[in-house]
Amino acid sequence: MKALNHVLIALVVVAALVSMNRAKADDATATAPTPTWEWTGSTAASYTHTTTSGNGSHSWNLGFGGNYFFNNMYELGATVAFSDQSGILAGFSIPGVEIRTLSLLVGPTFNFMGSPENACFLTTQVGVLLTGNGNLAPNATQFDYFIGVGRRVEIVKHVTWKPEIAFTGTAKNTDSATGIVTSSRTDLEVIPFQFSLLF
Repeated sequence: MKALNHVLIALVVVAALVSMNRAKADDATATAPTPTWEWTGSTAASYTHTTTSGNGSHSWNLGFGGNYFFNNMYELGATVAFSDQSGILAGFSIPGVEIRTLSLLVGPTFNFMGSPENACFLTTQVGVLLTGNGNLAPNATQFDYFIGVGRRVEIVKHVTWKPEIAFTGTAKNTDSATGIVTSSRTDLEVIPFQFSLLF
């Protein structure tokens, strides 16, 4: 019986310490100053799965974005992303196909589990995707979306590492130049080399 009392007392002490630490963390988050802007740059590899044909290919992506903070939890911003499915990745792509795309996206980011500098986040954006075959002149425009989750890790003051995993996709649309109906697709993007500046 005495041993059981000791165990109960120990559990109460541990629970109290955990509660105190959590309260301190919550206070720190609540009092942390809210940044005004977040500027992000990223480079990533992605796998594209064409849902209608079942074909898959790889591409290399480069993105830049800017977000405005309403508070520590909510941001609104825009992203410009360039994707190249040719060049060094030609051996991994659909044979004989060179595709370059430019995405223009807008939408909110939601931060949780900490202050923005070290928070987990969810990003949802929608916009347009301009597609060109072998050149930068767009010959098709499609609806595009981006859903990503990740976490920021503060490296130094105002600078964070921002790894992310995302799904992007396009809806079926008609090529404005050829009249051919393009197939819908879903991309899985792994974005380990992403960094942001918070001010």
